[in-house]
Amino acid sequence: MITDVEVIPNFSEPHKPPKKFRIDDDVFECAPELPAGASTFLVKMSRAGDMERVAMLGDFLDMIVLPESAERFAARMISPKEPITISQLLKVIEFLMETYTGRPTQPSSSSADGLTPTGLSLMDGLPLGV
Repeated sequence: MITDVEVIPNFSEPHKPPKKFRIDDDVFECAPELPAGASTFLVKMSRAGDMERVAMLGDFLDMIVLPESAERFAARMISPKEPITISQLLKVIEFLMETYTGRPTQPSSSSADGLTPTGLSLMDGLPLGV
């Protein structure tokens, strides 16, 4: 007896290891690939005002820092004893943008919509004292 077999398209991709970075003795892990929702969130951030961008940065990091690292990362973001400084945070964002996009984070020519290909416009003009 012949039966119809339903063909289900398979869009699976090979699993990759998480992105890792170190601050002092802590090693933090992020999503191996930039989630689609985080990509669209970056576009929203790039179109937001400066202060709104700063506020949105935490939400973006929540989307990519793995749960095993998120609690420690969040604690260090507000710690007076072991802070993650603005300078360190900017370096982390730069590193993540480079690794997720495969491009250096130096501003290059703008695209038609005014965004740089790597999303660097996220940090342009932020009054972060760095």
